Amino acid sequence: MRIEKLISVLFHPVFMPTMTVFLVIKQYSNVIILENQAMIIFIGTLIFSMFLPLINVFFLLFLKKINSLEMQKKEERYLPLLFAIASMLVGYYVLKDIFNYAPIMKSIYLGAIYTLIPALLITKKWKISLHMLAIGGACGVFFSLEILFGNSLYTLFSFIFISGILGYSRFNLNAHSLNQVYTGYILGNVVMCLSIFYL
Repeated sequence: MRIEKLISVLFHPVFMPTMTVFLVIKQYSNVIILENQAMIIFIGTLIFSMFLPLINVFFLLFLKKINSLEMQKKEERYLPLLFAIASMLVGYYVLKDIFNYAPIMKSIYLGAIYTLIPALLITKKWKISLHMLAIGGACGVFFSLEILFGNSLYTLFSFIFISGILGYSRFNLNAHSLNQVYTGYILGNVVMCLSIFYL
């Protein structure tokens, strides 16, 4: 497997919300979230942002609505994105009582949904990079947390570094143009920052 392909798999957008929430909990347990709430939010994020969307993708593969897990055509991405948004909205409803006691985690979770909504609309006309959207959102999370609480600088720089490698990989695989890579990253970053600072 080409290294670019491996990087694309490891940092697939479906994994990023769970990965981000895990790192936030690890760094800010008992700062922005209590330990007894952290596991519930993590499991909820795992189920509603990763597990259920993945099941839906495999189901669409079975029905031949999409040709591969790569979803190389923009038309194939609409239904998986729509389902991911719906699944995460259900997750928010399930977790909303706990989110009332962890407002930053609530903003991060809602920010993930808010990044998907414009991506869904854009995907109808243009193949924006969902990989870069997701990792841009992760960078936005740790940038915001660094401003608000500190203690995220190393994680932020690590994600920025990975973003560069991932963007290069997506471009080098001919999966996206540079404009699609940059737009995805900027959109994810800006929406997530706005969500954390203003929600």
